[in-house]
Amino acid sequence: MNITIKPLSPDLALTYIDYLEKMDFQHAPDWSGCFCRFYHSACTDLQWKARTPEENKAEAFSAIQEGSMKGFLAFHDDQCVAWVNANNIKAYPKLQEFLDLPIILPQTACIVCFVIHPQFRNQGIARQLIDACVLAYENEGYDALMGFPFENINSPEKAYHGTPKMYLEKGFECLEEREGIFMMRKVFKK
Repeated sequence: MNITIKPLSPDLALTYIDYLEKMDFQHAPDWSGCFCRFYHSACTDLQWKARTPEENKAEAFSAIQEGSMKGFLAFHDDQCVAWVNANNIKAYPKLQEFLDLPIILPQTACIVCFVIHPQFRNQGIARQLIDACVLAYENEGYDALMGFPFENINSPEKAYHGTPKMYLEKGFECLEEREGIFMMRKVFKK
């Protein structure tokens, strides 16, 4: 399958919004209005639940336009088929309550979410997106790239952080497991 991966940019903002608006989230209806803003927020869970899809969409669009929301879109021909939310780890306030600062190297990027179209799952696209993240953040001079996958054997379609196996295949090491979440890190050689 021919997949082209492009970094999220202002000229792809509408493609991004359109892709997530049309995504079938029957397996997790709460995700349908997120627009990948959950980890970017500093609000409490109660405040998050009070937000509307329109607020999240507008915030995502604005963040893409200003360049603070980053990641990669995957295309099959001209059709967007996948998205990965990846950025400097400091761009995700929601992670701060979970992280131990000693494992964070000075310049660390992080992968938080994959959204793969149902017809394109289990075809290696998430692994290609990890490759794109590794290449981009290593070339930008980052020290490391992290991911926080978990096993979801009963509902694999809910493994939006990816799986530990795919990170291990890409050369990440598991630093620890906490409450079923694996802290994976790939350190870049300089």
